[in-house]
Amino acid sequence: RFEGAAAYDADAPEPKRKKTLYERVEAPTSKEHAARMDRAHRFAKEAAKFASEASKSGRNTPTMQEMKKRDASAVGTNLALEKKYFRLTEAPSMATVRPPEVLVESLKLVKQRWTANGDYEYVKDQLKSIRQDLTVQHIRDGE
Repeated sequence: RFEGAAAYDADAPEPKRKKTLYERVEAPTSKEHAARMDRAHRFAKEAAKFASEASKSGRNTPTMQEMKKRDASAVGTNLALEKKYFRLTEAPSMATVRPPEVLVESLKLVKQRWTANGDYEYVKDQLKSIRQDLTVQHIRDGE
């Protein structure tokens, strides 16, 4: 019960203050930094090995990952307006990714289908597929 100034105990310890995130996180030691750099190099080697194996595996087209290494403007070549969404388990081939111009037309088609029959599952699947194609090509904000 609070009873004015008489209830205040000047001798009571102050409540513990929570540490800020900056205070809780310590800078990595040189050993931790070295381990992180080793890990980054290991992943880079694995990615290069994957790209090399993929190109030797008989694919007709390089993966988006391989194209990004060669040139920053890797663009898909698939011209289909509709494409079923599937979760990627490896770097996609350029032949399976739609270029931006096709994605614009695909979005128009999805909007028309939604207006015509309101098929939520179809629209959801197509929008996820469009988003995936934009993501693997590193396209953002209408670039």
